[in-house]
Order: sequence, then structure tokens, then C-alpha cells
Amino acid sequence: LMLRELETTQGIEPGDILAGTGVRERALADPAQRLTLEQELELYTRIAHRNTDPLLGIRVGRRLSLSSYGILGYAVMGAMTVGAALELVTEFSPLISWASHHTLTREDYRGVPCVCLTLFPTAADARAAALEIESTVASLQSVFNELVGEAVRFAGIEMAHDNPAVEGEEFRRLFGCPVLCNS
Repeated sequence: LMLRELETTQGIEPGDILAGTGVRERALADPAQRLTLEQELELYTRIAHRNTDPLLGIRVGRRLSLSSYGILGYAVMGAMTVGAALELVTEFSPLISWASHHTLTREDYRGVPCVCLTLFPTAADARAAALEIESTVASLQSVFNELVGEAVRFAGIEMAHDNPAVEGEEFRRLFGCPVLCNS
């Protein structure tokens, strides 16, 4: 999806990103194909460094649905509560990305008791990690909205990286909660 978005909105040819990675463009269209961790990270890094749109991660992430998560999406559909769905997403996060790592804790956020999902990006490259975090958070927002049938409100989102678009309308419209950068 990110490659298509780069091609459509920024005129970047997917072949330019894929060159030398061992990944063929038609393989990306086949849901049965799996990338190695190295290929996935290399693509994320190349996309992040060619991208000029600070909203790419959330634009792509919000288009993902429960079925986009494959078997994990189907398991989440069977969850009795959003909390149980979060537990599944956390426990089986490597199904989202090979080296994805999430933790789930209970803590107070601005005086409100909350369940806190912490995402640890796979990519070591800072730009690729930011893209991964933003697309994952946006996809989780979309998935939980789909699961519940209405907008699920997060208490807040804090990201370690900076994104100047966080103050814009798209972040507010998608998340409807405070989104802090450099946190």
C-alpha cells in the first residue's frame, strides 16, 4: 500500500524502491508471499527516505481493516471485548510484522486509568521506525473502530519521534485525542 501511495501521490516508481531488494512487484500483490525481515526493513527504510508526505503512515494505516491482519484479524474478530482484542494484538504482534514487539500495561494517563499499548518499532532507522509506528497506530484505530462498529477513543497517543503534521486536521479527525510527539 505504501508503494502504491508513493507512486500515486509522489510519482515514485515502485521499481526504484524495490531495485536490489530481491522483492518483485507482483510478489507484493500476492497475499501468500512473505517477505524476510531484512526485506521488510529495507523496504520500510527506502520508502521512509523517499517519502515527502508526513501523513503517509496514517493515510496507509487507516485503510487497513481486520481482514488485512490475516489470521490475527480473524482472531481479533472473535474477541469479546476491545481489551481482549488488544491482548491478542499484543501477544501475536509478530504476525503484524516479523520483529514487531508490543507491550500492554495498565497505568494512569492524565489521571485516567487506562490500558497502555506500547509499540516498539522494528526498524533501527529513525525515519522508517516513525513510519512504522504511525501506520500501525492508524491501522489499530481503524481495526478497533471496525470491531466495535463506532469510533473507539484513545485517551492519548505519544510518539518518540517528531511529525509536524500532528497538529493538523487529519490527525485530529482520525484519532480524536491528544497526539504528542517527542514524548
